[in-house]
Amino acid sequence: MEASKMESGVRRWAVDIRGWEATDEEFAYCLSLLPEEETLAVNRYVHLADRKRALISRLLQRKLAHEVLGIPLDRIQIQRTCEGKPFLANPGVQCPFPCFNYNVSHHGAYVVLASDPARLVGVDVMTHSPMRQPAPPAVEFFKNFTKCYTPYEWANVMKGGPTETGLLDQFYRYWCMKEAYIKAVGIGLGFELRRAEFHYLPENDILSRRATVSIDGVRRPEWIFTLDRLGEDHWVCVGRGPPEEATSSCSFPSSSKAAPVVAQPGESVLDIDFEFLAVEDLLIKDEKLFWRTSRTM
Repeated sequence: MEASKMESGVRRWAVDIRGWEATDEEFAYCLSLLPEEETLAVNRYVHLADRKRALISRLLQRKLAHEVLGIPLDRIQIQRTCEGKPFLANPGVQCPFPCFNYNVSHHGAYVVLASDPARLVGVDVMTHSPMRQPAPPAVEFFKNFTKCYTPYEWANVMKGGPTETGLLDQFYRYWCMKEAYIKAVGIGLGFELRRAEFHYLPENDILSRRATVSIDGVRRPEWIFTLDRLGEDHWVCVGRGPPEEATSSCSFPSSSKAAPVVAQPGESVLDIDFEFLAVEDLLIKDEKLFWRTSRTM
C-alpha cells in the first residue's frame, strides 16, 4: 500500500484537560454520546479530573472510529482485551489498512491517542510534576523502582542530573517507553519491565526523540519509539512494532486486500507530531452546533 494512503490511518492526538472547565450540562451532554456501559465506566471514578480523563479518552476513540474508518456513530463498538487494550469490535467493517490499531493513555493534564494502519502501536504519557505533595527527592523515589530498570538504564537516568527535574525527565522518558511497548503488544501487568532495555538513537544522546529496544538482551531494531514533550512537564512516547507480536487476545480491523507494509529497521515514515485538540474538536457535526449553542445560553 502506498505511503500516502497509509498516512490516512495515522493519528496523534492530545487533549489538555485543563482547558475544559466543564459545566454540569456540558459534561452530561458529552457523557450522553457514549453507550450505557461506557457511561457507567466513566462514572465509576470519584474525582472530577479522573472522570474528565476517562470521558475524553472515550470521545477520542469515538472520533477515531468515525473519522478514519467511517463507522456510523451509533454503531461504534469499543471493547478491551483481558489485558485492557482497547480495540474496535465492529464486525464487517470495511478496513482499508493491513492492521489498524490504536492505543490511549492519560496522566496529569493530558489524554492522548495514537493509531497506526500497519504496525502495533502503544502510547504512554506521564508527568514528572508530583500528583501529591510533598514529593520525595528523586533519588529516594527511584528506590521504589529499582527492579524495573536495567543497570544501563539507571546509568542514563542518573546522567539526567544533577537537577531533580533532569533526573525525573530521564526516569519518565524510560517509563513511557516501557509502558508504550507493553501496551503495544497487549502484554498486561505480568511482564517484567527490566526485560525490555531501551537504547536511544544515537546511543549516547540521552535527549534523543528516538529509541529502540532489546528484549531479554536481544536487540529488536524493528521496534521504534518516538518521544515528545507535551507542555513543560509531560512526556509522551509512541512505540511501533511488528503486528505478529501482538498477544492472542488482541484484535483489530484489517483488510485482506491491503498489502502489508514491510518496515525497515528504524523506519519512521508514519511518525507525525501530536495534534492538540479541544473537547469541541471531539464532537461530530450537529453535536458541535448543540455544544456551541449551550455555551452561549
